[in-house]
Amino acid sequence: MAQLLRTLLLIALGWPALAGAQVSFVTTTGTNANYANGTITANFLPPANSSQFDYINERFPFTQSATLSSSGVWSLNVADTSTLKPAGSQWQINLCSQKTFTAPPTCFLVTAPVTCVNNGSCSGSTLNLTSSFAGAPVPGPAAAVSFGLNAALMPHWTACTAKVKINTGNCRVMAVGDSTTYGSFSTNTSDTGDLTLASYPTRLSQYLNSAILPAQRDSFMGAGAGQGAGLGNDGRVVMGTGWSTLNAPSTGGLLFTASSATTPLAFTPLDQVNQFVLWFVSNSGGIGSFAVDAGTATTFSSGGAGGLHSVTIPAGALGTHTLNMNWVSGGPVFVVGVEASNTAIGCVQIINAGIPGSGAGTVAGISWAASNSPWSPLLSVPIQAPDVVLLDLGINNWTGVNSTTVAVYTAAMQQIITSYKATSDVVLVTPAPSSIANVSLATQAQYVNAMRQLAAANNLPIVDNWNRWGSFELKNPAPFLFYNDVLHPGPNGYSDFAQSIATQLLSVAGH
Repeated sequence: MAQLLRTLLLIALGWPALAGAQVSFVTTTGTNANYANGTITANFLPPANSSQFDYINERFPFTQSATLSSSGVWSLNVADTSTLKPAGSQWQINLCSQKTFTAPPTCFLVTAPVTCVNNGSCSGSTLNLTSSFAGAPVPGPAAAVSFGLNAALMPHWTACTAKVKINTGNCRVMAVGDSTTYGSFSTNTSDTGDLTLASYPTRLSQYLNSAILPAQRDSFMGAGAGQGAGLGNDGRVVMGTGWSTLNAPSTGGLLFTASSATTPLAFTPLDQVNQFVLWFVSNSGGIGSFAVDAGTATTFSSGGAGGLHSVTIPAGALGTHTLNMNWVSGGPVFVVGVEASNTAIGCVQIINAGIPGSGAGTVAGISWAASNSPWSPLLSVPIQAPDVVLLDLGINNWTGVNSTTVAVYTAAMQQIITSYKATSDVVLVTPAPSSIANVSLATQAQYVNAMRQLAAANNLPIVDNWNRWGSFELKNPAPFLFYNDVLHPGPNGYSDFAQSIATQLLSVAGH
């Protein structure tokens, strides 16, 4: 009983699960005046072949930190890695200078993870922490590995939420992912109804609002993968006669297209708005038009060099408005999506860009690493430049006809990360676990650990919902996070998925 209570206490404090009956701690010390009043952080790093059953992780991040003295002296206690479970776990160490209101921290990342044993030392291939760090601080954003969100790794989010709080600007958060981002099976077992209304991006906006950080989800992007997205699974979007989808994916899926006189492609946000931003592709020389409600139509051209473009459209007084898009003349017109907002308030705009069947480097489905046209998913998101990209890809890489090897997945994810980091904070979100009847836990763990390694290599924060849930079998049926589907969460599951992300976003925003 005493050992059980001790284990529960360690879990409550955020320590990884321990293999032995006795836990020991290592006190590491050192000095570097370059980091006076800064911080030293140790992030838990399990081995690449571990699974979620090897350690308890409901309370990520597994991070231990300490503040340096005015002379740069640190003293940090970490768990003895020889007693951590699973065997082979290590600590990733990061040392940062003092953060001020005018200067972000500069950091030194120990690129080789370290082991810490109870003889009082932490050592890796290049470092013994009982000695001083070598070198001056490395300029740039903090190079921390975080299994939770870290403000130093999210400069765009930190800056834009500061503006939201004082009502001087907005944040744009784009959820990039597959059918579990779009919201498949979020309403019932037949996968019908208004899926986007119960998707995790919608739930995320609700959780942010409940924490008094204003949020809206008044946008649509793409037509999924031609599986009905925008054609009945998003009640805010109505396709007029003559409109169809084109097998040329961009952000959020296939393009909407029309090439003859039609009734409009119409979008009616659920919230009151006073502005639209229309995203369209120019490639054909066609002329399209847009009109707010029953107002006068204004034309836009899809001529010129091919690419993704936008036009900002005032909607008049704040209220319930509809944006009507139509073909006018010439070649076809191509619409990617629309963002709507209330410019009278600072707000976090949540953009659902989920594409059913998509992945990273998939063979048969849409790949977010595709770059065969100027509006392809790899290139379109940086043009749209959201403040934050929530990147949740994996279930279609580890199962089904679209599956890929871990190596192909990792390479494609690296392409996506490199492209999106140019304009946005990128947050990796591990997928919901799949049924072991569909794909083994060991296989799923390989992809999840690839995401961990990508986070470490690219200095990205990660929200580990796969490990948070444990397994499909643990969460289905109780507490009913899934329906009778082997891949997709149900309404409660999407809600929990969003709550996990919201909690960490809010912590970075100071809520």
